[in-house]
Amino acid sequence: MIIETPPRYWRVRMKVGYSDDFTRDAWDRGEVGVWYGAWSARDLEDALAENSSDPSAYLKELPSQLALGWSSLDVGPAVRFRNITSNDWVVIFLRKDQEIGLAQVCSELNSLPDHPLNTNGEVFKYRKITNQKTFKLARLPDAYRLLPSQGLGNVYQFHNMQEQVKLLAESQTQEDVSQALRRKPFKQFMDFLGASAWESFCFAYLILEDEFVPTGLSIGGTLQTLDIVGRRKSDGARILAQCKKHPTREPIHPDFLSLSETLGPSDRAYYFAYGGCSGAVPANIRVVVREDILRWAESQNGALYRQLLLKD
Repeated sequence: MIIETPPRYWRVRMKVGYSDDFTRDAWDRGEVGVWYGAWSARDLEDALAENSSDPSAYLKELPSQLALGWSSLDVGPAVRFRNITSNDWVVIFLRKDQEIGLAQVCSELNSLPDHPLNTNGEVFKYRKITNQKTFKLARLPDAYRLLPSQGLGNVYQFHNMQEQVKLLAESQTQEDVSQALRRKPFKQFMDFLGASAWESFCFAYLILEDEFVPTGLSIGGTLQTLDIVGRRKSDGARILAQCKKHPTREPIHPDFLSLSETLGPSDRAYYFAYGGCSGAVPANIRVVVREDILRWAESQNGALYRQLLLKD
């Protein structure tokens, strides 16, 4: 019996440098791809056959690659791209149209010496795609606005927002997505939120419940110790917060404990721990867990936010 592995979900950015975005060009050709040098798809297969653990050793000595004058060569993203299966889904962002695109690969890695997306001496390595579909970002729930910024690399496997992408893969239209989310009990919807969306939820909680005003830091991933930094509107007291979407109880980060000790009597430190906290919790840290948020969702402010969160 053949056991089919669950699909994985990959963010692929088709940019060369910081400004040249070829995502629409490739998408309209029914392709997704990467560059990473002057070598071809065939060259990569030869390199993997010679040294599967370090194919760059072979590729960087090719005459075409040497001609680029690069001091280093990272082919890890290209290898990940090559290994995407036909059961997986590829996610792209069409910036000009503000659309999320999904598709599945249906070919091996290819390249052509005269491909129109070859550029600046680099060869475009591509996969043909099928089951293409797009979703207007403006017509998806607001949590999806975090999707285009996920992942630092050009070939990135979703983890934090995997459930959101999975719902897109299972849907055909924006309306399908919204209806599916509305059918979920709210506690299941909270489980559905990824780490970035959980940070946004906590941000809203502070605005509605503690007159929070951000002062200089964007939410999520700003600092190792802090996710949210700001002040209370009424008296200017400092408000600091850390957001953890772990499903299980975790200890409060030692740096956050130390930082909370520097706060004044009117300041507040929040630790939004979805699965709860283990160990001792100092009196000057307010821990907010999943059950607290579920109760808050039944309050006047919480019900308002629930309505806004799922609004088309």
